Amino acid sequence: MSLSMPVAREHYISHYKTLHPVFDMNLPEGALAERLRKEFSKVIPHFDALALLKIVGKSQIGRLRFAMPGEGMPDVPTENLSDLLAHDGAEGLFESLLARYAVHSGISGAMPKEMVMPI
Repeated sequence: MSLSMPVAREHYISHYKTLHPVFDMNLPEGALAERLRKEFSKVIPHFDALALLKIVGKSQIGRLRFAMPGEGMPDVPTENLSDLLAHDGAEGLFESLLARYAVHSGISGAMPKEMVMPI
C-alpha cells in the first residue's frame, strides 16, 4: 500500500486474474521473465503472474519479499567479482549468468539485467 492512497474502510480490490499492483510491480519482465517462463512452464501447469512471483518473490530487492508460510529465504549462489571483471569478452556471459541466477533475481523491469551476489 502507499501513503498516498486515501484512507478507506473498503478493501482495495485488484481486477479478476491480475495481481494487485503491490505484487505486480515486483515481477520480472523481458529476458528474465521469458527465461523463467521457458524453464518452469513445463513443471507448473498454469504458469501465470502468481507462479512467477512464487519463484522470484523470496529474492526481491527492497523491503518486500514473498514466500509461502514456513519457507525460509534461499541461499543465493555467489560469484567472484574478479572473475567477472576479468572475463574475456562478453560473448555468452549474460546467458551464463542468467542460467545460474535467474531464480534468484527478484528484479522488475524490462531492461536485461541479472542480480549476482559477489564474494
